[in-house]
Parts: sequence; structure tokens; C-alpha cells
Amino acid sequence: MILSTKELKSRWSDDLLESVFDHLEKGLAYSPFGNTDDERLDLRGVRLAYLVRDVELKNADMSFCEEGRGQIAGWKMSNVLLNNSRLTSNIHGHFHNCSFHRANMNGAWLDGVFDQCAFNLAKMRAASAEDTTFDQCSFLGSDLRKAHLCDCRFIKCDWEDVHLGDGSFSESRFLNGFPSDIGNTIMTKVTHG
Repeated sequence: MILSTKELKSRWSDDLLESVFDHLEKGLAYSPFGNTDDERLDLRGVRLAYLVRDVELKNADMSFCEEGRGQIAGWKMSNVLLNNSRLTSNIHGHFHNCSFHRANMNGAWLDGVFDQCAFNLAKMRAASAEDTTFDQCSFLGSDLRKAHLCDCRFIKCDWEDVHLGDGSFSESRFLNGFPSDIGNTIMTKVTHG
């Protein structure tokens, strides 16, 4: 059954949220809704209502999630969908093969390692990062205007149709991939090859 965005979000009562985050805090992946049709843990529409650190989460769908009082701090995610989510504060941890397709990440602080992640069509205006690694990530069509991604490593990233300007990549390193149109983005001490 296909649920609307409103239905995905409204199905989460406070009791259900508490139960899910209690399980995550104990290192257990749990959803009262079971798995999606593609066998991912169904956390679609979840509100990050609690600050739970150092969570490990694999093969989950957190599409349409949004921040409440919580945030993604020290999480280790693998094969997690965060499509169309609203994540505008702290996104910290190690992310492998995660999708942030069409996510609203405007003003977010990105910290850690993003390995084989897709930020396609993501809204990342005024996002910030320092000493963060993006390895084999795709930024296809994403909006990175006013973003400050400084002293970061970009390894084999796809920059097709990315929107840049009024931001900075100062002291960042690009290996095998570089944006073709940087506009007025500050590129002080940037290396690429």
C-alpha cells in the first residue's frame, strides 16, 4: 500500500517514537511497521524526537523523516534511504551507500564520512562541513549555493548540474572529479587532480 507523506508522518505516535528510539539506543533495529516492500526496515516519516548517539542502522528506509528535538549524531548508517527528509541541523557519523535524494539539508552541519552516498537534487544551501570525507558521492543537480565545505576530501564525486556560488571549498581536496562551474565559490588553497 502506498502512503502519502502526511500518512507516513501521522502514523508515528509519541509512544511508537519512544519505543523505536529505546530500541535504537540498545543497539536494536525495530519498526512497528515491519519492512517495506524492498525489505528495508520501515522508518518512513519518523520524527527524530530523541537525541540518541552512536546508533548503527542498516537496510532501513527513513524517507520523509524530519528532525524534532533529536538529530543524527555519531550514527553509523549503511544502505539507508533518507529521501525527501528534512535534516537541517547536525548530520554526523559514517554513512555508506545512503541516499539523500531531494532531502532538505539547508544549513545542515555535515561531519564524518559519506561513502557512496547520493545527494541528488538535495537542497544543501548554506550547509557546512569541515574535515569531512565524501568518497564516490553524487551531487547531481544539488543546490550547494552559500555552502561552506572547507578542508574536505572529495574523492571520485559526481558534480553534474550542481548549483554553486557565494560559498567556499577552501583548503578542500578533489580527486578524480571537480565541479565544472564553480561560479564565485571561494576556492582558496584547493587542490584537484
